[in-house]
Amino acid sequence: MNMWEILVPTVRNNGKPYRTRYHRVWDKKVREISGGLTIMSPVKGQWVNPDGILFAERMIPCRFL
Repeated sequence: MNMWEILVPTVRNNGKPYRTRYHRVWDKKVREISGGLTIMSPVKGQWVNPDGILFAERMIPCRFL
């Protein structure tokens, strides 16, 4: 058995936030596939793309087996 962690974005590429309903649908789908998940508090993430541009956003870590 393996544990996986997915960082779920809180906003779309256009800057518009994902609604709570969207996250509930996503959570349900993951539960159907894996049998359960652990949803953590939002965190700040940063990365630099190949062009050297820094991206920073809030993400929700979700773990499942």
